[in-house]
Amino acid sequence: MSERAAAGDVRGLAAVDAFARSLAMGIGAMILAVDPQLLLIGGGFARSCSAMLEPIERRLAEFIYDVPRLAGSSLGEDAVVIGLAEAARGHVPSLLFAPGEVPALLP
Repeated sequence: MSERAAAGDVRGLAAVDAFARSLAMGIGAMILAVDPQLLLIGGGFARSCSAMLEPIERRLAEFIYDVPRLAGSSLGEDAVVIGLAEAARGHVPSLLFAPGEVPALLP
């Protein structure tokens, strides 16, 4: 899709614009709730990120007064897995140990 749009294909451009509009609706709700200065986009989206950022920004500007800077994550497609691992790393000890308990080191 993004390759066809980059080549100027009318159907590819229309598909990118429709996808950008859908993403902008969800991203816009998050922006209004959180007010970030920078929004990093990663995961499976990383492959087409360079072709999608401008259309998403353009669509966001239709209903967001102050659109934050958008950028592709340097983690690329691994961003979701790394984020999940970090969230689990912070959560797992609370499942294994009582509050204030210090886990013993294994020999």
